[in-house]
Amino acid sequence: MIKLIEKDMPEVSLLDMALMIEQELGELDMAKVEAELAQLSTQLACYLADRSSARNDSSSQTWQDVLACFFQQWQFSGDWQQFFDYQNTLVSQGILKRKGTPLTLGILLVHFLRQSGVTANGICFPGHFLVRIDVDNNFHYIDPFNGELLSWQQMELKLRGAKGDLARLKQQDLKPDDIKSIIKRLLHTKKGALLREHQFNQALRCSDILLRLAPGDPFEIRDRGFIFHELDCFNVAVDDFNYFIDKCPNDPSIGLLKLKIEQMDHSETVMH
Repeated sequence: MIKLIEKDMPEVSLLDMALMIEQELGELDMAKVEAELAQLSTQLACYLADRSSARNDSSSQTWQDVLACFFQQWQFSGDWQQFFDYQNTLVSQGILKRKGTPLTLGILLVHFLRQSGVTANGICFPGHFLVRIDVDNNFHYIDPFNGELLSWQQMELKLRGAKGDLARLKQQDLKPDDIKSIIKRLLHTKKGALLREHQFNQALRCSDILLRLAPGDPFEIRDRGFIFHELDCFNVAVDDFNYFIDKCPNDPSIGLLKLKIEQMDHSETVMH
């Protein structure tokens, strides 16, 4: 996994990488997921062939057919009721249960669009993952949570919801992200959900993978320090906090970190 992330990521699809991480975290029944994916791929190919034959045209509407199959035939949908639940951060569960978050559903939607020959990319939009479809030099922006085709005004409202009323949408906000950026966002989402559920050991594993993607990242090392603190691993927590203080001496969180260092009793260290 380490070698794959560091050297071969461009050769691995976004969905494959997401599933590899879930396999490393011990959250994946690969055989079951692969069987479901194969079945969905077969169904999609048949669905597209039928739609194209009925219209007696080429692939100009393929992207719309994929959306219809994904959201109407398969009934993939966002899970409002358990939005922040860790299970909703699992792409594998999205495949099996056909529910998830904008990010997990977006990863799946990009997969099936690309599989059908459509140019599609994910966007790590503030507060909400989006999918961009490129057809005949025109961009279409999809909310993967519900399949809605978004206008500029709707996307600006989402941006203002995340960044405040003074925020204004710019074209650079809609630039597609690469696999590494999307995987990092997925891992941060997983880590956040695990921390809310007090699953600190699993959150630490997410942090370790993030540090493979960005070795020496002071903010991730600081966050890892907080996880170590929750696990009563005080010596390593102090090391992580001191690393951050050294690398980012002007960060607003420095005062809190120094206070925590003072409060930690090093003699009660427990290594996990």
